[in-house]
Amino acid sequence: VLENGGRLSAESTGTGDAGSISVGASETVELIGSSISTRADTALGGNVDISSDGIVSTYRSSITTDVGAGAGNGGNVTLAARAIALNRSTVRASATAGNGGDITLAATEALVLAAPTVVAPPFPPDPQGGVILDASSQLAQSGDILFTSPETNVESGLSALETAYLDASKLIRPSCDVAGGADAGRFVVRTRPGT
Repeated sequence: VLENGGRLSAESTGTGDAGSISVGASETVELIGSSISTRADTALGGNVDISSDGIVSTYRSSITTDVGAGAGNGGNVTLAARAIALNRSTVRASATAGNGGDITLAATEALVLAAPTVVAPPFPPDPQGGVILDASSQLAQSGDILFTSPETNVESGLSALETAYLDASKLIRPSCDVAGGADAGRFVVRTRPGT
């Protein structure tokens, strides 16, 4: 468990490539309000590989590989587990002048992404309860986002809008005078003399 602002990172501020990060667990990898990241200013981005025989779960967290202003390609992010659940989190493999890295979410049983899930720019500053998957490059080719799972649940975040509109006039009840005719009840306000 990595939580409460916990951070695991590998950075390169010079011409060397960013290091890679590999996390493995026999049961659960859980990120709560934390981050795992690699970053290179000008060289190649490092990879982030997270694997578990059980569950990989994130909440209000980020898993990123990033290349700043240089021409280096973004690193790849791979999450592999029996079940993967992402909520209010960002998974990013981005670059500036180089190609974006690939994002692979490989679950053998279930993949759950909280809605709404955004997989193409422009990205909102806050997922608003959902997930952002970003494999983009500002100036070159974007990376791929790959899902492998027998069951994928995006919590209806990717659904077609209805084409039929609601006719609100059918929901409005007629007024008392129209519905009740002569026997309709009335509400009368009168003032008494001298008050």
